[in-house]
Amino acid sequence: MRKGQRTPDEVRLKMSIAAKGRIFTDEHRANISKSKLGKPAHNKGVTGIYHHTPDEIEKQVAAQMGRTAWNKGIPHKNETRTKMSLSHSGEKNPRWKGGISFGQYCPKFNREFKKRIRAFFEYRCVVCGKEMRKGLCCHHINYDKLACCNNSPVQFATLCHTCHGHTNGERDRWGEMLHRIIEENWNGKSYYTKEEYAKLMQQI
Repeated sequence: MRKGQRTPDEVRLKMSIAAKGRIFTDEHRANISKSKLGKPAHNKGVTGIYHHTPDEIEKQVAAQMGRTAWNKGIPHKNETRTKMSLSHSGEKNPRWKGGISFGQYCPKFNREFKKRIRAFFEYRCVVCGKEMRKGLCCHHINYDKLACCNNSPVQFATLCHTCHGHTNGERDRWGEMLHRIIEENWNGKSYYTKEEYAKLMQQI
């Protein structure tokens, strides 16, 4: 009925929101898979059709499982693990920055200060929004570990482990993005003062 008509973006968004979090049963998934057999491919610019029978699909899945899971659950020997570690450590690592990661932090960047940072951002990752009461990282946006001591501009961002790991690459891009997030959402502020934190604790 709607063949050739494009679904409006607003309707597509509503459909996406409605489908989010929906869990299909194995039987439903199997029916969806069968319904696509022999039908034209939906990828833009692709004119071929699905030629695979269910038996062929099962063989492909089995072959793929054999390639990806052949060593699953088999632990490496300690000697092998050591060799793997040495082959990616120090200057051999593509993210090597001349050893600056081993630099000392400013003494002011202590446990009490980190509590004020995490509380300010309500114990959430500023990128993905994940809430973490434990293990939330306090990231130096300028990558300057002595920023609290040398009077240089300093901003922090609370990050989950996944998002924090991404900041090791493309540091300029991540720095600009996190600065923008802090400026637009928190007016450039990224932690409570001692007085503000004390008042907050009294209210709890």
